[in-house]
Amino acid sequence: MRVHVTYTGGTIGMIDSPHGLVPGADLEGWLGTLLGESASGQ
Repeated sequence: MRVHVTYTGGTIGMIDSPHGLVPGADLEGWLGTLLGESASGQ
């Protein structure tokens, strides 16, 4: 399986945190769900 992630450097969807801007979405959870469904053939 190949996974390609393209990072464009934009700030859309970013939220402010004590450590600066961070992704606002649950990227890890979204990818896990996506890959889990793909791996099980659903």
